Amino acid sequence: MDGTLLAVNGYMYAIVPKSMERKYRKLHELFCIMGVRFHQLAIPIVLSFTAAMCAVAGFGLLIPLARSLAARDISQMLDTPFLGNVLTIFARSPTEALSETALLVIAAGLFVALQLLRISLEYASFAFAHYWGGRYARNITLAMLRRYLRFGKLFFDRESQGEMRTTIMYSQEVLQLLISLRTLLNAGLQLLARLCIMLVISWKLTLIMACAFPLLFVCMRRIAVAMRRLSLHFRQKQMEFGRKLFNVFSAMTLVKTYTREQAMLEHFGALQTEIRSTWFRMLLLEESTKPIQEVIIVCFVTAMLFAGTFMQQAVLDAEQIAVLVVFLYVVIGTMPLYAQMGRMFGLAVETTGPVLQVLSVFNDEEKFIVPEGQEEFGGLRSGIAFRDVWFSYTEDVPVLQGVTFDVPKGSTVAIVGPSGSGKTTLVNLLLRLYDCAPSAIQLDGRDIRTLTHASLQKHIAYVTQEPLLFNESLRENLLFGMDNHLEDATLHSVLQQARLDDLISRLPAGMETVVGDRGIQLSGGEKQRLSIARAILKDAEIIVLDEATSSLDSQTERRIQEALELILQDRTAIIIAHRLSTIRNADKIVVIHAGQVAEEGTLSALLADEDGMFHRLWKAQQFY
Repeated sequence: MDGTLLAVNGYMYAIVPKSMERKYRKLHELFCIMGVRFHQLAIPIVLSFTAAMCAVAGFGLLIPLARSLAARDISQMLDTPFLGNVLTIFARSPTEALSETALLVIAAGLFVALQLLRISLEYASFAFAHYWGGRYARNITLAMLRRYLRFGKLFFDRESQGEMRTTIMYSQEVLQLLISLRTLLNAGLQLLARLCIMLVISWKLTLIMACAFPLLFVCMRRIAVAMRRLSLHFRQKQMEFGRKLFNVFSAMTLVKTYTREQAMLEHFGALQTEIRSTWFRMLLLEESTKPIQEVIIVCFVTAMLFAGTFMQQAVLDAEQIAVLVVFLYVVIGTMPLYAQMGRMFGLAVETTGPVLQVLSVFNDEEKFIVPEGQEEFGGLRSGIAFRDVWFSYTEDVPVLQGVTFDVPKGSTVAIVGPSGSGKTTLVNLLLRLYDCAPSAIQLDGRDIRTLTHASLQKHIAYVTQEPLLFNESLRENLLFGMDNHLEDATLHSVLQQARLDDLISRLPAGMETVVGDRGIQLSGGEKQRLSIARAILKDAEIIVLDEATSSLDSQTERRIQEALELILQDRTAIIIAHRLSTIRNADKIVVIHAGQVAEEGTLSALLADEDGMFHRLWKAQQFY
């Protein structure tokens, strides 16, 4: 048998099919992520079970009540086990009998009370389930965000931001799954209660109705398989739409300058048509459960009526008709429960795609998680060493090939070279955005992989080539990452150093001006100066500048360079530069070409070698 042998309580064993085992493991994994506790599941289940027992008691009360009414003898209810004992409680004395009117009122009151109690318990079960469900949705959303924040930069380099945003939104679909499971459980318990009543009334008629269950199961199974397939396809197309929409919004200038508006509209129209078509097929399948169930139930009820007549082989008396009416009432009451179970089953299957997508976030495959070290980094004492650094984005093409050089403490080292030579990759390894080989990068002789990320980043300020700004105010962007309160005088001084004071004074809202997505309201130079000011505020002892002045005009660049010279004093700096005019004062220049160190030395020494690569780069920029 294709399955897995499982131990229960250390001595009981069962063969579990592999498909069921996989589903159980997925569900168990999901529950662990959401922080589900036993009592949180038990309370709604107990409430639903108690509500089902109230339904059993209520329907059980209908049978003697119907028989008594049909026989025109209400006092017969006193002979009914348990019910008779309950009714005598309401008598004024043990010797005084209750009138038929009083018996009828009390019995009807008990029935209404049981139904009210059942409704209240079902409502309480609903409230508890949705309360905890909301917490589970919050937990899984935060867990997903926590996971995303752990992933290495290489993961984000490869994945679509639109797909990631859609996946996070799928965490709300998990709540729909939990609601569906609770509703299925509640409806199942109600069906079980009605089945018990049906067995009490007539086990023969109940067996006839029970024959409908396999047929219903086969139909629901086929619908579920089709729904799961369509659900996965629907979610994939939704993610594709989100990814492409994000790409278009991110590159709207490109779309307009290449007049691709109509082409994009047609493409999105075709994609939306496919999404709508898949959604409509899913809707038809989901809604088909109700008519299928009703047709099957009606057919079996009709068969049951004929069977009941033939089994009696005589005209039914009033009591038998009354009991049969109660039986039919119970059977008809199962129809909405079947329909509800069918809908919820369809919804549960529909969420399969989103749930699998959410769970994919929690496996480590292709996540490129950079291992966390255990040692604290208290500051640089001697310097940074790159030792035979290798790195590749794909297995076949290495970006860095045995890069080796030193950055002494307090020095400024410039890294230059053609585009694509691996300069930024080298810096990303130092920042622990990518993982490196053991001891490939050392700080004071300590392997960088042994240091905690937080303690390392605390001592490094980084200015990227492409300024990274949020759609927030200038103040929030400037103070990003600052935990301590900053005096206005200090902030004003930094703005002056970064040459931002003139910009702030021109803006009507000043520091509270919202810069737009990725700082779209600012010019390239203004965005870069804002990034430089943010790095200055961090006051770190190691400063990394990746083409930090590439978007500045020559006049502003000169002013920024003067400010940077003051800032870099007594600090360790690594400067990646394409414009070689910005590295005149570097203590050492490292030339990277094709992922290797081509040259290394001071500016004068490298310029003296007329056959060297740096000399050619310098001459090409007409600074010689």
